[in-house]
Amino acid sequence: MADEYNIRLKSGDEIVHEIAASNQSDAMVSVAEFLLKERHLLDNISLPYSPGRRESPLFDRVHNGIDEQEHKIGSEYYIDTLFNQEAKKRNLKRLAAECDLNAEFGGDW
Repeated sequence: MADEYNIRLKSGDEIVHEIAASNQSDAMVSVAEFLLKERHLLDNISLPYSPGRRESPLFDRVHNGIDEQEHKIGSEYYIDTLFNQEAKKRNLKRLAAECDLNAEFGGDW
């Protein structure tokens, strides 16, 4: 079934971006692309982005060659989607918060 993973990015009660994807990884990539391109995420963080842990969900170079779970965003950034469902949600919430947005999850999240 397509479009099972839904994410809304909100500023207060206003929805500023909404996506629907057929899998969690595509949803994560879509949100990261939006935050990088439209909300200037890199003005608020440095890369690799590692909020309080060793693993970095967002970085600017490939760790050890291109891993199937490292998705390229634009021409120079990557997001690692090899996380369990809760960690993906936690990472997306943290990235959204860096742009003063809240992430809400619907569908099969």
